[in-house]
Amino acid sequence: MSKNASRLKSILEEMRFHAPRGRKEALSFAQAKAICDHAITNGRISIALAQGLQFELTLRQVDVIGQWEKGDNRTGGGITDRGQRWRDGLLWSDIDSNGILVKTTNKTGKVAEHDTMQYPVLRSIIDRVPISKRVGPMIKCETTGLPYLRRHFIDTWREMADAVGVPKSVWNRDSRAGGITEGGDAGADIEMLHHHANHEDAATTQLYNRGTLGKTREVARLRVAFRQSQNEAKTGE
Repeated sequence: MSKNASRLKSILEEMRFHAPRGRKEALSFAQAKAICDHAITNGRISIALAQGLQFELTLRQVDVIGQWEKGDNRTGGGITDRGQRWRDGLLWSDIDSNGILVKTTNKTGKVAEHDTMQYPVLRSIIDRVPISKRVGPMIKCETTGLPYLRRHFIDTWREMADAVGVPKSVWNRDSRAGGITEGGDAGADIEMLHHHANHEDAATTQLYNRGTLGKTREVARLRVAFRQSQNEAKTGE
């Protein structure tokens, strides 16, 4: 080991890195729906669809919009652009004719399985996309026709969020926390929420569990019923 390398090693061994504190913000259903409605009105069905999928199905951003990484455009097929290859995002082929979405998640390799028919708001957005257009990536930028670069997606989402009064402290990535929080408030038990959110857990390390769809459907039922009760309570005031 060189003298400089040895010195660097000593410095690093003495350093202490503080992990950032976990976020406490969560996007609410009202905020998510407002973003979806505004995006649709302004010709950004891609943002509405991404927001709906993230909040309703508690999917991570990367599992919805995918990501671009350096890759050889000449080999391997898939979607490529300017020396980058797109991967990991949702494809229309991930949803079958019955509305069942099955997706292997990027972070843990666990399989997310959801019945999109259980979420009326999400289905109303999906149904806006003509069947002839349901090919390839689900989330594509309207101006480029390609999957979003992450920064461009975040900036476009922020524009929609700002327009409907969502605080700057609430980010797109807080959609997942919002959906999980709503599920808990609606009375879903912790096991159901584990399946719905595809969290890594020692008790559920299998990549596929045949009980997952039933559990995610029950979480969906509870969440939609909770929204209706909340709306009825406000109407009765």
